[in-house]
Amino acid sequence: MDYNVTVIIPYYNGEKYINKTLQSIVNQTYRPLEIIIVDDGAKNPFQLKIDTTEISTKVIRQVNQGVAAARTTGLYAASGELVAFLDQDDIWEDTFLEKMVPYFSNKELGVVFSNVYFIDHNDTKINEVLYPSYHITLPVSGKIFPKEYYKLDVEDLVSNFIISPSQSILKKEALLSIEGFNKNIIGGADDWHLWIKLINNNWALLYEPMQLTGYRKHESNVSNNKFKMIDSEYQVISELKKTLNRSIISSFEREHRLRKAKVLAYDNQRIKGLFLLLSTICKFGVKKYSIISIVKVILALVLPSGFLKMLARYKKKNN
Repeated sequence: MDYNVTVIIPYYNGEKYINKTLQSIVNQTYRPLEIIIVDDGAKNPFQLKIDTTEISTKVIRQVNQGVAAARTTGLYAASGELVAFLDQDDIWEDTFLEKMVPYFSNKELGVVFSNVYFIDHNDTKINEVLYPSYHITLPVSGKIFPKEYYKLDVEDLVSNFIISPSQSILKKEALLSIEGFNKNIIGGADDWHLWIKLINNNWALLYEPMQLTGYRKHESNVSNNKFKMIDSEYQVISELKKTLNRSIISSFEREHRLRKAKVLAYDNQRIKGLFLLLSTICKFGVKKYSIISIVKVILALVLPSGFLKMLARYKKKNN
């Protein structure tokens, strides 16, 4: 069965890369129904340099509200049964849609997401692996994501293993059932909240291990600001408290505090990091799936900062 796909690009001052992003859509072997670019109050309007005449393309302009709001604006304007979000600086392999769309013959699927490779500002591939050995082991249940779908437990997302909406295709029906992205969550974790809501509404996820998405790393990446991301994750947990039970919330809070302790240690705020680690263990105890996180925090606390930086560079180079 063929599906109509709407590609949504949230745009804000991304004129440097957006035409490369558009070119990767035009190159798709499975042609999308339409491209919707949501200009989120950009100060620097872009010039369309790519011929998209064979694909319906429209630009929606709105007052700046943030990327979550821009994505949701595109969602409600979409005509396709499937929606694919592609960030203004990322790219797809030519067969991204061709490989991913057929999986939606399974009616329970809400999301299909691909493996990712990393590129720099010059489109050069970076020797860094997102999912080692092309599989994902979930921390709580121990489930392994191969080429099959899962209806996950919410706790399986205590950490966000889908780094970007760019690597995913979603069923529009599923997105509308949860009213899209939460525009009140700023700082980069709005997509994590989305995955959690989808799982909590009983939609299944499928992982395609082929590296079909190019995630661009540069200085403007939101994920580069670790403290901003930590704060954004806290916003997500605050939202989850409205709907999830206390036991599940405790799992999210425990892992979030451990991530924050690690960030503090890497930022040379070791006393704060140590205090947060100890208070987290005292408050929440130690779960089996938390042991690795705790060990990472301890190493970050005791190893010299220079060694940690060298280790991080070595890991990126040799993954």
